[in-house]
Amino acid sequence: MMAVTLNELLMGVAREGALQAPSSFPSNPTPEQTQALANINATLTHLITSHRLFFMMTKATFNITQGKQRYTEAEINLPCFELASVASNAYYLQGTDKPLGYIDYTTLDTWGIDLGSGEPTHYTIEGNQFVLSHTPDRAYVCTVRYYQQYIGQNTNNTKLTELTQATDTMVLPDRWKRYVILQASALTYRSMNAGDAKYVSLLQLADQELKGLLSFMQPAGRDTVTQIVPHYQERERHSNWPFGTIYQ
Repeated sequence: MMAVTLNELLMGVAREGALQAPSSFPSNPTPEQTQALANINATLTHLITSHRLFFMMTKATFNITQGKQRYTEAEINLPCFELASVASNAYYLQGTDKPLGYIDYTTLDTWGIDLGSGEPTHYTIEGNQFVLSHTPDRAYVCTVRYYQQYIGQNTNNTKLTELTQATDTMVLPDRWKRYVILQASALTYRSMNAGDAKYVSLLQLADQELKGLLSFMQPAGRDTVTQIVPHYQERERHSNWPFGTIYQ
């Protein structure tokens, strides 16, 4: 499997006719090339942040303090992590192998947010705080599985949220290359007002490609549609299937 570079993606957009092909990666891009580069990054960002692709899942740990019920983003301090997407993550207390159940704040508040001291069993989000219930009766280490938000890396293996250099590579497997090119080309046609017919045609091809890629991730032998769902639903219903996905 070869890593796909930003230069390859840009040349692919050019081959679709969305812009004139440069002889090499532009050091001073034209407005059209700048727009194409922005659309490549936008396509990759949307894929990573919206579709919850299971191969982007990783895990990290943070410490839970005895008697401390609430934690800010800074205290959790996980890379590429947002409390706003907490319901899509899965938390475990190390040593217990018990997942913390996610409950929305309104429901947990109805219970009474403080159920006393004990081993935490649930969590929710209040404002920008991660809130546990029960209040921890001792120190714990919490493992969180979450989806990484970077879209690529450079030659030094630094994770990137934007590709800017010719040799920067997208984090997606190379089979996603055609979709990224088609989608970015469609967006570039639209931004250039180059004709709705070509835009619609490319968008339809991109949509077909995406559906095929998502179905590729389903278990062998299942001719079904893939939907990405929060972990806590996946765990309850289909714990033997790839994390974060559900099939209908």
